[in-house]
Amino acid sequence: MKKYFRRKAKKAANDEGFELMASKLFLYPGLLIILSALAYLMLNFSKDNLSVGMWLPFMFIGVFLVLMSLLIKSRKSNS
Repeated sequence: MKKYFRRKAKKAANDEGFELMASKLFLYPGLLIILSALAYLMLNFSKDNLSVGMWLPFMFIGVFLVLMSLLIKSRKSNS
């Protein structure tokens, strides 16, 4: 019986480590994409019509990655 509970606790700890790693894997690239897209927009402010076409998809991808990271974190805290 003790082995069952130890194994279950160890598996839960492994799952938490994986969820934390997956959350960070989405968060950091998402923030990097958002910051680089904003920097690109600031540097090319005079060509704003052209840059919005390139800027907008990257912003959506960055926001999506950050939101996925937050969803993984909230799922981890609820369980």
